[in-house]
Order: sequence, then structure tokens, then C-alpha cells
Amino acid sequence: MKTFEEIQNSWSQNKEPIDEALLPTISNRVNRLKNKNRITIAVLIATVAVLVAYLIWVGYTAPVSFYVGLFLMVGSIAYRVIAELFSTQKLAKIALDNSYNNYKSAIEKYYRSRLILHKVLTPIILVVYWLGFIMLIPTFKENLSHFWFNYTWISSIPIAIAMLFFIRYHIKKEQVILDKLYKETSIS
Repeated sequence: MKTFEEIQNSWSQNKEPIDEALLPTISNRVNRLKNKNRITIAVLIATVAVLVAYLIWVGYTAPVSFYVGLFLMVGSIAYRVIAELFSTQKLAKIALDNSYNNYKSAIEKYYRSRLILHKVLTPIILVVYWLGFIMLIPTFKENLSHFWFNYTWISSIPIAIAMLFFIRYHIKKEQVILDKLYKETSIS
């Protein structure tokens, strides 16, 4: 068995593949990220299914603003699903049998892409989603009773706030995993 310094030197010099002793830790973190991506994709697809069901239920009598609003909502979620699928594919392509420098470079690229997704694209997606929801409010008023209309728009505010905190929590949780993975590969 090699010492930690020998592993560190061989990795930094790109002479040997990743040592077998470190694979379980790295593999565990990568698998946790893959599972989080799969769960995110499943939740987003379920949301799209609910929105499409609502389109079928109300769509035939709805004004154009309804279609535009629903398109914004479904489109923003579909865009996020596609981004998550690409991210999952990018993570799956990172081979654990690479040399240290190749593995580190692939992890850095994945890390940066997730930062862009979380810090740039996610806020834009949320704004587009809620703009779409706001465009649906006139249709809600026409198709729902007074009680359900008030319930829907009033409850949307705490739901939006809870959704922001939920998304923020899971982004931070993923960020912790990514930071650990990034630090584990940044031994020099």
C-alpha cells in the first residue's frame, strides 16, 4: 500500500490512475449527486405533467394569456429538466479510472457548470415560471369559484417563498457535496 504522499505526488504528476483506496469516497459523493439529479428530474417532470393536465382541463375555453402563461411555466421547467439531464450525463462521463489531472479537470468543469446552473439559470427560470403563473391568474378568476380563486392566489405567495427556501436549501446541500468532491481532487 502506498503512503498518502506517494499518492499525492503521483496524482499531481499525472503518472498513475486514481488510487483504489480513494475510490469509495469519491464514488459515494458522485453517486449522491447522480441520485439528487434523478430526484430533481422526477419532480420537475411530475410538475410538467400537472401543468399539462391543467391545460387539458381548462385549455379549450382559455384566452391567449393562459396559453402564454402556461407555455412559460412548462417551458421554464422543461428547460431545467434538459439542463439536469445534460448535467447528469456530464457527471456520468467523468471516469474514476482517469489520472488525477484528468479527473480534477473534469470535476472542475462539472463544478463550474453546476454553479452557473444554480446561480444564473435557476433564478431566471424561477422568474419566468412565476411570470407564467401571474399570466394564469385571469383564467383562474374565470374558472374557479371566488373562494378557490382567492385561495389560489393568496396561497401562491407562501408557496413561492417556501419554494425559494426549498430550492435554496437543496442547492446549498449539493454545493457542500460538490465542495467536498472538489477539495478531495485539489490535493497538490
